[in-house]
Amino acid sequence: MKRKRCMLLLSVLVLSCALCLCACSPSAPETSGGVSALSGSGSFRVAAEELETSADGAILVYEKERDVLGIRIVSSVSVGPSDWGGVAFYLPLGCSLDNVLCTYPGNGEADAGDQPVELWTTAGENVRYATAIEIGRSHSQVSRGGGSGTVVIEASYPCAPAERTELSALRFGIECGAEIRNGNVIWGVEHDEIPVSLE
Repeated sequence: MKRKRCMLLLSVLVLSCALCLCACSPSAPETSGGVSALSGSGSFRVAAEELETSADGAILVYEKERDVLGIRIVSSVSVGPSDWGGVAFYLPLGCSLDNVLCTYPGNGEADAGDQPVELWTTAGENVRYATAIEIGRSHSQVSRGGGSGTVVIEASYPCAPAERTELSALRFGIECGAEIRNGNVIWGVEHDEIPVSLE
């Protein structure tokens, strides 16, 4: 199991570097070797098996600028045909979303009016997560038919080097699926919080 996670993380790192060369902002600073300094990483798998919905990937935190950390989440996502909850990624308070690349639903069957990716933010200061990126979620509680694809989320987190030891980790939320229980909508029937320790 540990070997599979290492292989997954390595695959995601390679994919992330390839995508970075093709689509990421050219303003990201590089070291002399052409690679940004990695500050931390973590892998995840969150799955609502009964709904056939899952997210599987990795989170990379790297030196973007002297006082700014860059965040890259690379994930394969799959949403079951009857699931209207989809997948959601949550960024910690203080992050600013830079870009989202997404191939979901990948089946070419999305209606013209469908928005497979939705972004939500809050101005609240007493919240754990300030930004949500939802994939294949229907707030009208009607399935969009499911699908699968790859998602790459780019974000920035202002953080001076002196603050990093005090901060120790950035925490990200990921959830899958939805259902109605006792008349109440439950978003994220399966969920996890992924802490990424900062070096």
